[in-house]
Amino acid sequence: MSSAFERLHPGIQRALWDMRWKELRTLQVEAINAFFTSDAPLILSASTASGKTEAAFLPVLSAIAGVPEGSVRAMYVGPLKALINDQFIRLEDLCRHADIPVHRWHGDVTGTAKKQFRESPGGVLLITPESLESAFINYGNQIPRIFGGLEHVVIDELHSFVADVRGVHLKSLLARLSLVIGKTPRLLGLSATLADFDSAKRFLDRGEPERVKVIADEEATRSIRIGVRAFPRPSSSEPMEDNDSKPSPRLATTALEAHRDLMAITEGVAQWQQSGTDVDEMTALRNLALDLASVFRSKANLIFTNSRGLAEMLADELNQIAGEQHWPRNPFLLHHGSLSKDVREDVEQRLKSKEPLSVFCTSTLEMGIDIGSVHSVGQLSPPWSVASLVQRLGRSGRREGESSILRLYALDSPPGPDSKIEDLLCPQLLRSIALVELMLERWLEPFDNDPFHFSTFIHQILSLLRQTGGTSAERIHETLVTKGAFPTISVRQLGSVLRSLSAEQLIEQIPTGELILAPAGEAVTHGKDFYAAFAGSADYLIRYNQDALGKLPIESVPPEGEHLLLNGRRWKVELIDARSMTVEVSPAKGRKKPVFLGSGGSIHARIVGKMRDVLSGDQYPPYLHQDAAKLLEAARNYATKAGIFSKPWLNIGGNCLAFPWTGTNGMKALKLCAEQDGIEFEAGALSILYHADSDALEVHLTRVAERMFDSISLAAVLKTRHCDKFDEFVPADLLDASNALRTISIDDAAEAATAILRR
Repeated sequence: MSSAFERLHPGIQRALWDMRWKELRTLQVEAINAFFTSDAPLILSASTASGKTEAAFLPVLSAIAGVPEGSVRAMYVGPLKALINDQFIRLEDLCRHADIPVHRWHGDVTGTAKKQFRESPGGVLLITPESLESAFINYGNQIPRIFGGLEHVVIDELHSFVADVRGVHLKSLLARLSLVIGKTPRLLGLSATLADFDSAKRFLDRGEPERVKVIADEEATRSIRIGVRAFPRPSSSEPMEDNDSKPSPRLATTALEAHRDLMAITEGVAQWQQSGTDVDEMTALRNLALDLASVFRSKANLIFTNSRGLAEMLADELNQIAGEQHWPRNPFLLHHGSLSKDVREDVEQRLKSKEPLSVFCTSTLEMGIDIGSVHSVGQLSPPWSVASLVQRLGRSGRREGESSILRLYALDSPPGPDSKIEDLLCPQLLRSIALVELMLERWLEPFDNDPFHFSTFIHQILSLLRQTGGTSAERIHETLVTKGAFPTISVRQLGSVLRSLSAEQLIEQIPTGELILAPAGEAVTHGKDFYAAFAGSADYLIRYNQDALGKLPIESVPPEGEHLLLNGRRWKVELIDARSMTVEVSPAKGRKKPVFLGSGGSIHARIVGKMRDVLSGDQYPPYLHQDAAKLLEAARNYATKAGIFSKPWLNIGGNCLAFPWTGTNGMKALKLCAEQDGIEFEAGALSILYHADSDALEVHLTRVAERMFDSISLAAVLKTRHCDKFDEFVPADLLDASNALRTISIDDAAEAATAILRR
């Protein structure tokens, strides 16, 4: 194959011959050579299905093949249990010929298997951060024996860990592990979507990030095919068969109708037929479902949505269509976090078996779970980030010579007599185009670094005390700060955190001076959800005839007698048992309106700026479907007529409507600045309606532009200050400092205010 092949252990070479590999890919050759010619940490960045896992493990397995027993020699850390299960199967094939044992440890692995591993550790361990946390807490005294020979750690989906709560948690665990075993294992990071290599390098080696070698596979770039469609947003309030409704405006159900109505609004002649929607009339939901049926009914496809509610609505509608049109089979299924594990795994297996299915999914299938070859990817409503769009697009076109295919549907609210001005700008369509344009420019969101992560710091203090049974403040500082993952936390801040935990009766100091867990702290660390550093939700089990259908947050469960959608079927809520957190349901024959949760996300200022450029421009990207191009034309005409770009703000009934064109953190800062100046307002996603006259607003925005506001004082008045799991135990001044960095951008607000005043 190549000289790189000769560097591999004979057992690994045999495995490749048996697996009928004809050659090593470029990424694998470069990774093997880099691994054996230096001891530097490695980042392997390439598109999905480019052989990254093998690029890392071919040299790692060759390095440990001679001494596989007695201790874990290599560890794979993955963000998802399903991903670990996939990689376990792949590694078993590679390890069999070299007699290297492969183990996995996560919540679904049996206690017997875990016990056998602990008694006879060796080879490769595949694990989640939460299960590694469990090992520290429950088997702390065995850590030196189990991991004493650990030499290599492979971190998959590195982008999902960098500068994230789980990433900080993982860094802390790896640092604690290094202290226990007396050495630092070599780190290898794998990712399909990385733009900020500097942050990734610091993640792998904080002290000497320049040592980290990046191997990016430029040759593996696939051709891509993109199409953007526009449809009016389906509403869960559309009348159902057994739901009488009052006459209401007949709104657009297609993009061309929306174009017609928006052009009419622009000219000031819009009229709507006042009539209720008859069950036989076409609705926006039915039109979208019929289009999806025509496009995705054949081959294997993934259709991503930003909300489980929309996925359930469409699966239900397609189930109705399948019956009405007498399809021999309905190929549309669901896969999201509220469904039971059995349901999700059944869908995954059916996709792997190459059954032609189209699966409505959320982020559950965004990561690299092996589901076989997917022909195309649909995206209903644009995601919140370019990184997410890239990750999802990468799920298709995995076979040699295939293109990655993306069909992106912009679902804006139909124009109507009650439409807000920003909704008439078709923001979903603008964001869809902005994301595609930035993706084609190869731009990705930079990682936002909160240098403190106090919530995770508290989690690790409690974990360390549970592991050790008690230790000193000095040892906590050495383990978690000096040699750990929290180098920016000062001695003063550590003292403040420890005093807060003591005041909350989570920890206490014994006469020897050591800190131990107090009874309340013991209870917290013994909780089944403690292993995760991120906050979970208390979900209710949805059950029919003792069969688990899935789980839903209680706020998503309607009252008894009402209906809900789950797994594309309608259910009537029969009984809600708060004590057992169980909801008993029965099949519902009618189509009474179900209950859905909304969804939201954080968006970078660069994306909103690109949306502004799209709206103010005159080009029509070639990937726009005719209906989307027509709707963009109408939105541009409306924006011009309204003076969106020619006026600093629009005067509406003595108030001022401004369009800052900034991201989530900038908008949050603008709203908090208005609060601090005593100006009432109503905020949308793109606009702020200030209840002030032009003179007062000009004075206020000038203060914003000149950065007269302090981000920490703004953070102190946030309505939602507790974002992470243990934020309630963080001292107020430290929490404000952290929130000021991670959720507020004075700089973005100042730039937006300056741009408004210059119009």
